[in-house]
Amino acid sequence: MAVLCQFMGIDQKFTKGYCPRENGLTERVNGTIVRMLKKKTVVPAEWDKILPTVVYAYNASEHRATGESPHFLVYGRDPKYPSGVIPTEQLSPYIVDYDNYKTELLCGLNLAQELISESSKEYRDKMKENYDRKWKTNRSTIFKTGDRVYMKLPAEKSKARHPKLVTEWSGPFRVLEASNNSALVTLIGENEEPHRVQFDHLVKVPSEIDNTPLFGATNRGKRGRRKVLAIRQGRNMGGVNKIIFANFFNFSAPLSTIGNVRHVDWRCPGQLMHNGQLVQCSLETTVKDVIQNAPLSSFSFSSPYELARNIAVITQSHVPDNWRIARMLDSSYDIVTPSSLGRAIAYYRSHCIHSTLASVIDAGNSVNCPPRSCQDPYHLPQLFPQAIAFANRNPWTAASWNQLKPRKTLVLLPEGFDETLKCFESEMMTAKVMRTPEDVDPEWFEEELSAVVVFSPFSCADALRWRSAWVLFMQAVAQGAELIALPGPQDDDGWGKTIDMMRDLMEETVAQRPSLAPRLRCLLPLKSENNVIGAGFK
Repeated sequence: MAVLCQFMGIDQKFTKGYCPRENGLTERVNGTIVRMLKKKTVVPAEWDKILPTVVYAYNASEHRATGESPHFLVYGRDPKYPSGVIPTEQLSPYIVDYDNYKTELLCGLNLAQELISESSKEYRDKMKENYDRKWKTNRSTIFKTGDRVYMKLPAEKSKARHPKLVTEWSGPFRVLEASNNSALVTLIGENEEPHRVQFDHLVKVPSEIDNTPLFGATNRGKRGRRKVLAIRQGRNMGGVNKIIFANFFNFSAPLSTIGNVRHVDWRCPGQLMHNGQLVQCSLETTVKDVIQNAPLSSFSFSSPYELARNIAVITQSHVPDNWRIARMLDSSYDIVTPSSLGRAIAYYRSHCIHSTLASVIDAGNSVNCPPRSCQDPYHLPQLFPQAIAFANRNPWTAASWNQLKPRKTLVLLPEGFDETLKCFESEMMTAKVMRTPEDVDPEWFEEELSAVVVFSPFSCADALRWRSAWVLFMQAVAQGAELIALPGPQDDDGWGKTIDMMRDLMEETVAQRPSLAPRLRCLLPLKSENNVIGAGFK
């Protein structure tokens, strides 16, 4: 596109986000077209059928700013109406010689451009005067390079439960360059891509305010397609295309620290000096102080994350007690669920004076938590607001540990098990039939799961058909579930190819995100061992 614009002599310019007035011509035309459709459309669902007629009527009508119709300014002649194309026996005055036609057309267009240039300039000046008087644009703040500013988040209020109490600004940002009506800004202290923002979405930071970050629950949208889980085909392995997952959980943000009370790794120092008074606070607590009759009840924790990890392990229903104890002792087994982190936050609000004061200060505002590392097996900036909402709905009480319930296991069975589903149903397990990957329903993953057990289906499906189902599986894993892949009943058709495809999906997922390996258990046969169930995936 850049080469084409250069070849055609086109100066391509892009507008900024949340600034529709920069596309004034387009927005003005859209408004007029909509009003015309309202008057002419009888059946609302058939508006597209009458749209060509409305557009033709618009192009054939005289424009107030130019004094001519758009059709005349483009083609150099007035449009033809149905009544004017009826054949007549008289000779048309428009039938001229070709050379004379070119000369008259060019002269007419030049004359029209000269006339409408004056009319259009007067019209624009009048519109600008009225707009500046209404919005007082002459009084707007002018920013210069080096200024510290806060940036407005247009969608912040619409996403909040109490929009009137939400702070819709983020920052502070540093102005890199400024034009007459916009500035290029970047977040102070972070290596992020700059934003081009109009002046009325910026406000100067007073000199007495430091550079403490202020974040919101939303971000300003950017042009371009969203990055999605992409599957591209690579080399062929045993008749199955090897798949590669791109853009799988990509974090670029400051990491969680033990010194910030709003982060999950916060460690209480044991005391707080407040208004000259020394207030004692707990340093470390054991699991039995939170959950009675819990396995390894003497195990201690010192941060909301450690408590949330222990709760997530304790609520696993697909493994026995000795496995849960081993996982609690294994610090590399990284698992957090929205409810476990929400219970941990609620507990700290009740027992840590630092967290209590922070919750009072943050009441009504959006609070974000950065990831713990660039290899987190979950998206903590997205999971943390869910945990905060859970903590707000379920404040900690002496009986809160009674509400702790084991999470269910979802079993996806292949075709032929429809009549035996009840055999798998229990208080801790639910079963569904997955004939093909397209059968996987998002409603199956609405609640937090302990594990997702997937049996290979009979029919062989390529990587693209697995994409939607695999995204749902990975979302469940990011919410604290384990994914266990098992071979289904063997037949003589596509059983081997299906096994190979599922194993390739597991291997490539772990290759892109190694931290997921402890919670992805592949019990599928190896390609070289078609009749032997392989060992656990590592």
